[in-house]
Amino acid sequence: MRSVILPDGRQTSALGFGCAALVGGRTRKESARLLEAAFDAGIRHFDVARVYGTGDAEAILGAFARSRRDEITIATKFGIDPLPSTRSVDLAKRVVRSVARRSPRVLALLRSQTERVVTRGAFSPEKARSSLDVSLRCLGTQRLDIYLLHGCTPDDWAQQALMEELEALVARGTIGAFGPATGRESAARILDLPGTPPAVLQSEADLLDPPLSAPGVALSVTFGCLRRGLAAIGGHVSGDRPAAARWRTELGVDVTSPDELGPLLVAEALDANPGGIVLFSSGSERRIERCASVATGEPFAAAQLDALRRLAGELRPAEDLLRCRRSR
Repeated sequence: MRSVILPDGRQTSALGFGCAALVGGRTRKESARLLEAAFDAGIRHFDVARVYGTGDAEAILGAFARSRRDEITIATKFGIDPLPSTRSVDLAKRVVRSVARRSPRVLALLRSQTERVVTRGAFSPEKARSSLDVSLRCLGTQRLDIYLLHGCTPDDWAQQALMEELEALVARGTIGAFGPATGRESAARILDLPGTPPAVLQSEADLLDPPLSAPGVALSVTFGCLRRGLAAIGGHVSGDRPAAARWRTELGVDVTSPDELGPLLVAEALDANPGGIVLFSSGSERRIERCASVATGEPFAAAQLDALRRLAGELRPAEDLLRCRRSR
């Protein structure tokens, strides 16, 4: 698989597996099989966070990584805390997850409610240390390759004491590098701050919003290449046979099939972020294998990627209309 170099000199895969939805709607064995599928497909970078899986994703990734730690790289995050682990909370999670596995509607409701009860904006030197201790214990490792500030703002990033603490963790070898993992607007404002740019920048990017220009950043990590692209293109051609046929002819891909469109979107994201890491996730072992295959060769020609970007211009008016409706 195509590889990249991390700021500390370690090598990893250009395609990474995101663990945000690793736990929801599936058992631990099913989650482990997804990680196995990603590893077998050549993926060596895994991205997780304290809050993922309502606090359980790190432990699942840690169990998987135990016998492979020297072969993979791990990024985790702090700043958004899950509910504290108590008897009642753990029992409630087991009950709700059991129901969610049988009902996509309950799973969607669970995810939306989880967003409301987590603690956000927990950034301080003390929090960086205490959260790291928990993550290292859950992941079963003594060192993290990348440590990210989850959803941080420019003000959070500008805290001198916090930066000094994170730099000390790098100097001690506890973490390889650190940086913000945040929305596009905050990421762009962080890049505009005076001083040395982050060693790592993790932000959302897709077909409609390409990666931010980040001079001085050693490693750009992007996520979200599938979510909006699949929805926007699927919505555009759904019920419009002429449009679907035209896109299929120009791209050589059946854009009404996520199994065919997904790998093309991943290939475009890799092409748009050369030298960086592109994160994706899937709950299907087969789709993981198909998407990973685009980082092991050149299944799509440059002309196909250029055509995809040109056709994406048709999607922007619909996106602008949707944003306008949401703002009302």
